[in-house]
Amino acid sequence: MFWVLLVCGLSVLSLMIFGRGFGSGPPQPVTANGDKGPVVVDEILPLKLSATPGKVELLETEFDFGEKEVGSEDQHVFQLKNVGPGVLDFKMGSPSCQCTVGEITGENGEAMSAGPLAPGESVKILVKWKMNSKTEKFRQTVPIYTTDPENRTLNLAVLGSVVAAVDADGLEMPTNATLPLLRLVPASPWNFGLISNTEPTIVEGYVGSKTLDEFTITEVPRENAHVKVTWQPAADQQIKANQSRFGYVLKLEAGPEIPVGLFREEIILNITYGKKEMPMYLSVQGRRSQSIELRGVKGANFNPDTNQLFFGEFSASVGKKAKFLLVVKNLDDELVLKSVEPSGARPQVRLLDTGKPFGNSKMYQAEIEIPPGQSVKHQGTNAEHVQLRFNHPEVPELELSIDYLAK
Repeated sequence: MFWVLLVCGLSVLSLMIFGRGFGSGPPQPVTANGDKGPVVVDEILPLKLSATPGKVELLETEFDFGEKEVGSEDQHVFQLKNVGPGVLDFKMGSPSCQCTVGEITGENGEAMSAGPLAPGESVKILVKWKMNSKTEKFRQTVPIYTTDPENRTLNLAVLGSVVAAVDADGLEMPTNATLPLLRLVPASPWNFGLISNTEPTIVEGYVGSKTLDEFTITEVPRENAHVKVTWQPAADQQIKANQSRFGYVLKLEAGPEIPVGLFREEIILNITYGKKEMPMYLSVQGRRSQSIELRGVKGANFNPDTNQLFFGEFSASVGKKAKFLLVVKNLDDELVLKSVEPSGARPQVRLLDTGKPFGNSKMYQAEIEIPPGQSVKHQGTNAEHVQLRFNHPEVPELELSIDYLAK
C-alpha cells in the first residue's frame, strides 16, 4: 500500500475536468480546459498498448463532508487499486484548486514515483482542503490520468456546504477575519491514532476565546456516539500560553469498544455567552486494529478501513468465492469460528486449516462463498452484513460488509 498526499487550499473553481467517475469506450485525448490551456491525456500519460493492461478501481469517487464553517479545514482518504492482470500507470492532473502533491511512499517507507502499480497493488490518496468562502454548493475535484484503456481520466471530488462563522456579537464574520471568537488547539480534526484494544485512548486539547471573559459549554447529543467528551476550566498558565482571555481543557476518550477499522465522528458543542449561543464543530478520527486481521484477499477487493468485501457482479447461477488469510494475535488456543450470523445469510465463511506460526501470531487460511442462488443486489447501503463469532477473548465478534450483485 502506498500513500499519496494532496494538500489543497481550495477557493475558486478554476479548472473544468472532463468526465465524472468511471468512463467507458475508447480513450479520449482532450480531457480539460483551464487557465493553462487544453489538457491532452495522451501527452500527459501515453497509453501503453498491451494484451494484458492494468485496470483501475476506485472504492469511491466523491466525498460529501456535509456542512462546515468558513475557514475550517477537512481531509479525506480515497483508495485506488490496480485490479487488472497487467501493470497500471497513473498520474495526478491539475486540481481545481491550488494543490501540491506530497511525497509518495511504499509500504516500507521508501520514496517512489506516482506509478506504476503492479496487479493487486493500491494507493491511498489523502486530500486536504480549506473552506475559504460561504457557498451552498462547494465542490472541488482532483483529476487522475491512467493507462487503463477504459478509464483514462477519473476525478476525485469533495463536496458539501460552507456556512459563515459567527463573531462575539452573533454577526457573520468576514472571510478575512483574523481573530475568530474561539480558538481550538489543535485545529480540527483531532486524531486518536491507533486505538487500544484493552484500555481507553485519550486525547486532550484546548478551546479558548480572545474576546470573551467567560463562556459555557454543553454537548449536543449524538446517535451511536463512540467518543466521550468532558471539559474543565483551563488554568491561568494555559490560558496565557494560548493567548486567550478564557478557555477550557477538552478531554476526548475512545474506548476499546470502538468499531474495528477507521472511524470518523463529529462532535458538536454549544458555546453560550450571555444570552447568545453558537455551535462549535470538532471532527475526530482514529483507527482501531484488532487481534484478528484479514489479509491477502484473493477473488474480491477488500477495504481494511471499513471491513468491506467487494465481489462485484457475477452470475447468480454460479456464485463466487474469495480466499483470505486471518492473522491472529494473543490467542494460545486454536482459533474456532463458532458461528456466522445471521444464520440465514447467503454468504458462507469457513476456516480451511489450523493455525501456522507467523511471527508472534498464527495465520489461518479461510474462505467466503456466495453460493449459487437467486439474483440479488446487495450493494452500497444495501450491502449484506455478517458477524463472525470466534473463541477469541479480545475479538469475540468480527463484522464484515459484503457488497455484490448476483445476476
